[in-house]
Amino acid sequence: GVTSWAYDSGGKILLEPFLAGENIVAVASSNGKLALISADDGKAIVETQFQQPPVSLAAGGGRVFLAFDGNVTALGLNGTVIWNAPFAGSIGQIGYSDGKVYFTSNAKLYSVDASTGEAKWASDADDSFLSRPVRHFGGIYFGATDGRLYSFDASSGRLRWSYQTGGLIMSTPLVTDDGVYFGSNDCYFYAVSPAGNLRFRYKTNDGVWAEPEVYDSRGRQVVVFGTNDGKIYGLDAQDGTEQWAFSSYGKPTSTLRSGSEFIFGTSSGRIYSLAPSPICSFTYPSSLEMVGNFPIELEGMASADTGVLGVEVRTNNGEWVAAEGKGIWHSSVDFTPMQPGAVTVECRARDNTGSVESGEYSFLMLIKSDTTPLQKMYLTSPSEVDPKKSFNISVEDERGVDIRGVTFSIGTENKTADSPLEVTLGRSGIVPIT
Repeated sequence: GVTSWAYDSGGKILLEPFLAGENIVAVASSNGKLALISADDGKAIVETQFQQPPVSLAAGGGRVFLAFDGNVTALGLNGTVIWNAPFAGSIGQIGYSDGKVYFTSNAKLYSVDASTGEAKWASDADDSFLSRPVRHFGGIYFGATDGRLYSFDASSGRLRWSYQTGGLIMSTPLVTDDGVYFGSNDCYFYAVSPAGNLRFRYKTNDGVWAEPEVYDSRGRQVVVFGTNDGKIYGLDAQDGTEQWAFSSYGKPTSTLRSGSEFIFGTSSGRIYSLAPSPICSFTYPSSLEMVGNFPIELEGMASADTGVLGVEVRTNNGEWVAAEGKGIWHSSVDFTPMQPGAVTVECRARDNTGSVESGEYSFLMLIKSDTTPLQKMYLTSPSEVDPKKSFNISVEDERGVDIRGVTFSIGTENKTADSPLEVTLGRSGIVPIT
């Protein structure tokens, strides 16, 4: 986390930097400058100025590839232009693999020789925007603005299959031997088989633009991705079951895996190094939800490789308070004494070895207002029962979820319990329930 060097490009760095050669980093900036800098000390080896900023940057095979409106340019590591090829229309992100570059332009996917700039084939497909074509085992995969994830044969350009989603696909897909993982603007994360059949989809609260990553956890693959509302998720790569989640400040970039940790930046200007064990997250309420002068039952999940020992919650950097539960937890927080305005709630998990999360914690931003109306609850009970048989009375919130710690008054008897409450009246007649 300590800065070892910094390079000033003179403009904003809007494209992902690439490792162009051994210890050489290619960086393009908004002022149209391409810089090849030393990864050891950050000093510029070559700086080349163009008349306009590039819309895409890639590197491979000892070359750097830049896309501008209407053409693609290849440069050597000494800054010399090797070839320049015109293409009609806006050019999408460039993918490099095995001596070829792949990109979309004017509703076609192109395969271009990286040495000469000669187009090998062009196939009809909708344009990509942020989704970079990925080659894996003879296939080219990318997401397009028509909401489809495409798979083409890398040799011939023949369309193998496409999978339709409900929104634009900005996410560069993660392609493994077992499947293809990607997100969509329809607020779902998808996993499809190598044949293009849906394996699972996972509902999120916002669009998924970041490229996924995968790692092994206790013999099972976990796929990691970020959503535009700042959540980082870890899902079982086979069935999509949520393993953990983390709330960051700002929209996350794609994650870079380093050993057992994940490094990513956010639109807030922060860079995180996230170790997903132990880790906790919030599942209720949603961020920026209004709270008032009453308690709220916070809910969440936690996970750890060695098992979860417990979870703690705090508000506005106050004292940590133990929550109820482990893998699935809840904690009642009374917002009555808090001042109106933003309230930050954080959680942290502790595993069975005693290790506890540290540094940045998963958080929830809520808005306290003295005018927020009380929450509604809904009581359900049969109107007529056998006085000798038990029956259930349930109290639910607006989501239809049972409420904990409800005080019931049934005739002359008072009880406090979690809904649903099992009751036997024992007598006939009208019985009031409050």
